[in-house]
Amino acid sequence: ATLLNELGRFEEALESADRALSLAKDLPKALLLKATILGKSGKADESIALVDSLVQRFPNQPGLLLEKARMLDLVGRGAQADPIYAQLQAQFPEDPGLKAALAARSGGAK
Repeated sequence: ATLLNELGRFEEALESADRALSLAKDLPKALLLKATILGKSGKADESIALVDSLVQRFPNQPGLLLEKARMLDLVGRGAQADPIYAQLQAQFPEDPGLKAALAARSGGAK
């Protein structure tokens, strides 16, 4: 699914992710990949809903909040991502993933 996603073959990537999830329904990494594929294929609401469900199920995982903010950026909802980034910056100012995401948002290195 990851390779198909990188190649822009979103429909096939989504099918592959669904097959993987049929074997292990609760893998957060696989669910995030599916959310990314949905977002890239124009299914923003489904993508955000999937990430929201992960954030609710695993509330003590700040990485999931970062993924939600990235997903909001991906689907063109950057204004909704702003408060999430601000919260994460206040709580985890030295997090390398957060720093990379903020740099990417401002046009810096990814």
